[in-house]
Amino acid sequence: MKKQIIFCIIYICLLLAPAFTMNIEKNAISEIDNTYLPEFTFDLNNLEEIGTYVEKRIGGRNEMILAYEVFNDRVFNILVHPSYMYGQDKWVYFNTTASVNDYLRINIDEEYARDFAEYISTLSAITEENDATFLYILCVDKKTIYPEHYVQGLNPRNNISRTDAILNAISETGINYMCARDRLLVAKENGLQVYNQKYDAGHWNEDGAFLVCQDIYTNLRQFNQSIPMLKKENYNIGTITEECLISSEFRIDEVVPYYENKTVNAVIDTTYDNCVPGEVVAFKRYVNDSVDAPKILIFRDSYIDMVSKFFVENFSETTFASHGNLTSIEDFEEYLRIFQPDIVLFENVERVLPLEILE
Repeated sequence: MKKQIIFCIIYICLLLAPAFTMNIEKNAISEIDNTYLPEFTFDLNNLEEIGTYVEKRIGGRNEMILAYEVFNDRVFNILVHPSYMYGQDKWVYFNTTASVNDYLRINIDEEYARDFAEYISTLSAITEENDATFLYILCVDKKTIYPEHYVQGLNPRNNISRTDAILNAISETGINYMCARDRLLVAKENGLQVYNQKYDAGHWNEDGAFLVCQDIYTNLRQFNQSIPMLKKENYNIGTITEECLISSEFRIDEVVPYYENKTVNAVIDTTYDNCVPGEVVAFKRYVNDSVDAPKILIFRDSYIDMVSKFFVENFSETTFASHGNLTSIEDFEEYLRIFQPDIVLFENVERVLPLEILE
């Protein structure tokens, strides 16, 4: 009888453990979901929100998800994850509605493409009015360069992609622009792997990033020869082993290319952290007194953010800000007023286009 009571107590404790270890911290971030966890709102008229709060914050959630991932991978050869999915040959891609719709070409909006092109053209005109050079670059997802490894059974519609609709509209404005797709496809055809198989579901690897950044430098040097050329000789180039997927403990142990600056002279400048439009978390600035080079202002998403090392050593001032911080044209003008750049680079990836300013 005593053993049965002890067993019941242990069993009840195990059942209640997830509740007692629930994450109740405010503004908590879930690394596995790559987003903020829901906040508690006790509203009996909205039980769904309460259920979501418990589901996302319950103790041991990450461990349970990891165990479930490993089980499905080993037994069914399926990657079950909030952010990732397997394509063919165990290539990892983003598992989001926006990314899949982009691949299927069911998110085409010609009117939006024209509006976006007009917006970029306006930014270019304002930049030129401030005696600076403007360059827009559209980066592309892994699925665009390696569609042969994407999820089997998903068949794109036989029409123009959103990327091409936007590029066509931008080309008609006459502004200075680039698309990373062509350079990456040529490198792929020449045998260079420009995206990793597993590590990072959407972004280029550092081999691919370096090639595109070289093209950015070549473009900008047409307007300003004082910009140093991006050279491989300035980097120690090798490989590192990435043990897990980003924001996950799911093991992959993939060897990926890695570039390291041989010299580091740029230093972080926090002077302007509290006087720029938008969120400070999406803002970063470097000053480099070792080079007599122009100042560059870069509006970017994660593509450029992850390879900032390819810029900070070659410009006297490098200011990074998320294009999501631009809620108005006035915000853009304020950035130019504060930093007085010689060059403005505006980058975004095809699956995530800045929508807020057009709404």
